[in-house]
Amino acid sequence: AGVTADESAKGLRSAIPDSSMVIDATVAGGTAIVVLRGSFLDIPADDQVFAVGQIVFTLTDLRGVGRVRFEIDGEPVAVPLPNGDSSQDAVSRDDFSDLLRD
Repeated sequence: AGVTADESAKGLRSAIPDSSMVIDATVAGGTAIVVLRGSFLDIPADDQVFAVGQIVFTLTDLRGVGRVRFEIDGEPVAVPLPNGDSSQDAVSRDDFSDLLRD
């Protein structure tokens, strides 16, 4: 649904420009599989890291979800990590811990 007016007033924003970027999400064996639109790759690289992090933190906050894998057009897609690497494997909260404020 995006950022609420209260969240925006606190300086929060979403790196996901449009909720339609996420087509579907399912969970199997503790891993959420998120299907993204191909246009996700048009998001600036820095924002992609935050967008993926947002999705990972949201889904791994759910009971039974420890990892998240991303797909576009039915194929696994490599997602950027905060350390500058990328991963085509399922990622976890630990992979994005650098995004958390102290």
